[in-house]
Order: sequence, then C-alpha cells, then structure tokens
Amino acid sequence: MVFSSLFGNDFTSNQWLMIWLDIAMLTAVGTCLFCWMTEVYRLLPKWGAVRKFDSDGSEAHRAREALIAKEYTHHQAAQQQQHGSAGTVGTIGAPTWGRIESADLREVSMQHPVYGTVKTRPGFNQTQKLRKESEWWGKDELHFMKEKRMHIPEMHINEPRLAMQNEIV
Repeated sequence: MVFSSLFGNDFTSNQWLMIWLDIAMLTAVGTCLFCWMTEVYRLLPKWGAVRKFDSDGSEAHRAREALIAKEYTHHQAAQQQQHGSAGTVGTIGAPTWGRIESADLREVSMQHPVYGTVKTRPGFNQTQKLRKESEWWGKDELHFMKEKRMHIPEMHINEPRLAMQNEIV
C-alpha cells in the first residue's frame, strides 16, 4: 500500500480498509448536510415545493360538491326532526353511549342579573333521578359511596399486606 504508516502508526490492510470506508462515509454525510443546509437540492427538477396540486377542478365538479353538501345538510335536518331536538355532545353529535332523560326536559332561556342570557333546564332533577336509578348509566362512585356511608381504607406506602411475598433475585 502507498501509505503504510500514518502519523507514525502502522496499520494492517483491514484497518486501512476501515479508514477509507470512514472517510467515504464522512464525505457522504458532509455532502448531504451541505445540500440540506444550502438547499441546493431545490435546483434539481421536481425537488421544489408543490406549487399547484393536481387540478383546481371544473365548474361541473364544484357544482356536484355543492349538491352533495346540500343533500347532507338536508339529511341532517330531517334526521334531527325525526328524533326531536336531540342535543349534541361537542362535535361528535348524538352521544354514542345512550341517553336517559325525563320526558319534560327542555331548555328555557332567561335573563340573569349577573351573567346575562342563560339557559336553564326545568325537569333536570327528574333526569338525575332516572340516571341514579339506572343500572347501566355511569355514576360518580365516590359520591354514592359517601351517600351510603361507605369508605375505602386509605393506602399507605410499604403496607405489609401489599409487600411481595418472595424475594426478587
């Protein structure tokens, strides 16, 4: 080999191979970093930013989309009339977990002296009673445990009954 020693060190042929591979790898990484930092790659064809998408569509395409949107809103309004004025939960629409409400539940707008126009729900206490008596409706367990004068024993760190029975090896 031409360079049998470098800085006073003697290397075997396998070590020289690894040195040249390291130099080639560092050169490739350096070239990639240079192209990325200077954005030279944008000069290559089709490597620039997307300036225009496939198409803007035609007037017929726009009309079809408007018709679909109109049919959808008509369908939603008909469905809401069919099911009554069912309330929504956030943006997901009708609750997926079901509904328990009293028959006379309604919203009434009124003027509050501090908060301005507010909505109240007369008959909500009957809804609460129905939900309390239901078997499947989610409940605040801590509230009902306190109501029945039940309590959970407090947990303490390093309780002997929770300690491991066997040693960990």
